[in-house]
Amino acid sequence: MDVDAGGAVREALDHLREQGARRPVLVVPDSTTRFHTEVFAAHREWCAAHDLPERVVRVGEPGNGPVVRGVETALTPDGRDRPDALLVVAEASPPLVLEAARRLGYEVPDDLLVVLVSEDATALHTEPPVTTLSLRPEAVAEAGVEHLVEVLEHGRREPAGTLVPTRLDVRASSVRPPA
Repeated sequence: MDVDAGGAVREALDHLREQGARRPVLVVPDSTTRFHTEVFAAHREWCAAHDLPERVVRVGEPGNGPVVRGVETALTPDGRDRPDALLVVAEASPPLVLEAARRLGYEVPDDLLVVLVSEDATALHTEPPVTTLSLRPEAVAEAGVEHLVEVLEHGRREPAGTLVPTRLDVRASSVRPPA
């Protein structure tokens, strides 16, 4: 049982591109887990397929503080054009991410589109509401329980190979307003 990390990244980046983003930046934990390795690979392949530079900020530790500092680093001009989209694949508070963008002079969604991997209900209540990419933990758990039942009841030991799709909940933070 696992989450389709590559599919999630491609879906989020495709959505941002459809909304006009050409300079997306990825904020992601500096991790070598299978999930994060797939996130990096999918991002790299997507950028290559769209002839865009890879813009990545790796966050060294979990938590709102480090992730928000990563967002600030991602959004601070470094001589290149300012990012026009932000994909955060690290759990962080949606209000804190929006606040960091505003502190750096970004208007969401006018000049920065935002998508967060998050299960945080506050995403619905921010201004603007934040687009979230749900990893669907309940569906992963359900698939795991089903596999366990198969093992216990039928002695089935081979891996189930269940890949759980994610869910992109599009909200105003990632929808470019009409010109």
